[in-house]
Amino acid sequence: MTSRDLFRATVADLAAQAKATLPENAGRIDAAVMLVLAGDVALQPDGTATVGSATHPMSTYSVNGTCNCPDFARAPDGWCKHRLGRALQLRTDRALRAALDAEASRMPQEAPSCAQVSTPTPADEDPAWAALAPSRGEMSASEVRANDEKGGRATNASGGDVGNGSWKFGPSRRLKRTSDSLEKMDI
Repeated sequence: MTSRDLFRATVADLAAQAKATLPENAGRIDAAVMLVLAGDVALQPDGTATVGSATHPMSTYSVNGTCNCPDFARAPDGWCKHRLGRALQLRTDRALRAALDAEASRMPQEAPSCAQVSTPTPADEDPAWAALAPSRGEMSASEVRANDEKGGRATNASGGDVGNGSWKFGPSRRLKRTSDSLEKMDI
């Protein structure tokens, strides 16, 4: 089964579950499936989703618990196709991440890559390190030492993650890796 087939099968399974739960919204669920399969549902970091309009190609709706589309007020319990699309996209992403995590846990442990091998802690005055610092998110030597001591996770004095936009840590890093994996699998 290709990754695209897995994506489509997951969407179909979740749509069937939604229809069983919300039978009065079967037509809207079908419309939400089309939005998801067309890539018209973009989940945002703040939990909202930007969902494309099916009738106005240049219009989008910002969706969370509500939607400002005309159908929202008419739809049973406010489940317009845009809200259903957001819910379907969220559940699809979660299901695919769970499948990827399960598959990754079954894979044999590989030898560490260059990115996983710890780097030596440089002295503050090491000129060679200064040339590399921008690629490490402008971390100081003390932050690098904290990074190495915490197993590769750079933190500042308050324990928060450090780095510029090119370094992602924690859930963001996992989401990026998941996204990269999905992209490699043509999803």
